[in-house]
Formats: sequence, structure tokens, C-alpha cells
Amino acid sequence: MTEYFQKNLFKDISIDEYKKLLSCLDGRTKQFKAGETICDYDEGFHEIGIIGKGTASVVRYEYNGARTILERLGPQDIFGHLLSYEGSEHAGISVVCDSPCDILFIHYATIGSPLNWPPPAPSPAPTTTS
Repeated sequence: MTEYFQKNLFKDISIDEYKKLLSCLDGRTKQFKAGETICDYDEGFHEIGIIGKGTASVVRYEYNGARTILERLGPQDIFGHLLSYEGSEHAGISVVCDSPCDILFIHYATIGSPLNWPPPAPSPAPTTTS
């Protein structure tokens, strides 16, 4: 799993902490063949992906069938709906493998959920007046 260790995303986190964190975040890996679509934003995509091995392209398919490459991705690169070009449905944006890829997926919901750490400070005891 260390091939997905994105130094900017996991800044100041040790490899051991990273492995524990992935378990908490319900990270999962999947392999794709060259030419396969990793995600299609028009169909909804609520995860971030980190490329461990391989290369992919963020592409936009125009209504006339033309394909525009918006970005080339390689190992350690991150992609996701919030990082997409337009960020709306029907944008025709997909991530497609240029070579066989290993991808780590993490759901946005697990990133956005508070881990309740550090725990909140205890409330001060109520004062009574007589």
C-alpha cells in the first residue's frame, strides 16, 4: 500500500500511521487495464483516487465525439469529482487508463466525517450561587 503514499496529501504522517489511516478511511484498491475507464463523472463519482502504478488521462468527450485530454496522471497523482474540470454532471469528463493502473479509492464521506480527535475539552462544571 505504500505505493499510494501521496506525500502532500499525507503530510507529516508516518508510514505506520498511514496504514492505520487507510483502514479507518475504508481505502480500497482496484486494478484496471489500459483503455478501461476508471471513473465517469457523469455517472457520479464520490471518491478520490490515487494512482499507485500506471498512467491515466482526465479526458472530456465533446458532443461531436472529439476527445480533449485535460490532464495526464501518473503514480502519486490524485483525481476526484471535486478536482474535476467543471465539477458538474453532463460535463463528459472521465478518467481513462493509458496503461495498466493500480488505483487506491477513498470515499469522500469518510474523509469528511469527523474522527472526533482530539476529543473536545470537558465543559467547565456549572457554578452554583447561594
